[in-house]
Amino acid sequence: MTIWLRKYRWTLLIVLAVASVVGWEEKRCQTQANQCRAVYTAQLESVVPNEQASEDEAITAACEPNGYFCRLFSAANLPTVLLVLVGIGGIWAALRTLSAIERQAKIIMDKERARISVDAPDNLRLVASKPEAVISYRIQVLAPTKAIIEEAKALAWVTETNDPAVPPISMSIGISAYEVQKDGTLERKAHVLQDIDEALIQEINNSQKFVHFSGFIRYRDVFQPINSKPHETKFNYVWVAVGALGKIAGPPVSSWAKNGDNYET
Repeated sequence: MTIWLRKYRWTLLIVLAVASVVGWEEKRCQTQANQCRAVYTAQLESVVPNEQASEDEAITAACEPNGYFCRLFSAANLPTVLLVLVGIGGIWAALRTLSAIERQAKIIMDKERARISVDAPDNLRLVASKPEAVISYRIQVLAPTKAIIEEAKALAWVTETNDPAVPPISMSIGISAYEVQKDGTLERKAHVLQDIDEALIQEINNSQKFVHFSGFIRYRDVFQPINSKPHETKFNYVWVAVGALGKIAGPPVSSWAKNGDNYET
């Protein structure tokens, strides 16, 4: 009972408010009409009996409420008013039903649509004898229904600061339509945009230079129109290198850290 009242409290309040206004307006109009009849009756002198009926009709016509709301809520118009209110209630109920259907459809689409995320890359291995450093990472595809890739790019590069940076260029990530039709993990690699030598490795290990890895994947799900805004998975990481300098003992401890915008829509 309490749940029912809480759910329909506004409907009940509106009905009570309308009923109160109608009742108050009807009572006010009836009071005015009765006062008018009393005044006319007192002013009339005695009349011939056969003229009494016409006098009563004249009083009724003169004292008939002529205000808009009095006529609107008169007994003659009350069925029409009730039908209008019932129609408004029907429209309101239909709109609520449509809204509930839309919410339910959105819940189903959110549950069944494809989602794409990008894991943090594997540990960075820098070797002076291999000038081209490669970053390995994984793309996670959750696809109850297929995804439609619109654009996917990523880049790894070196800067002198660990602040979020804008990549100088973008390199495409190869993702086939078949790979995003079902759940799966996609293994991908990105080449660091700079030759690696011993001096650069030392600068990175001493936090004098920083390796950034960032990119994005834009895609649509099967429920989206072609001209709608695509979903976007954006990732930004920086390699936080802790060199042996200043450490008492133990190997260097380094890892990727989120840096800048990282989100999934």
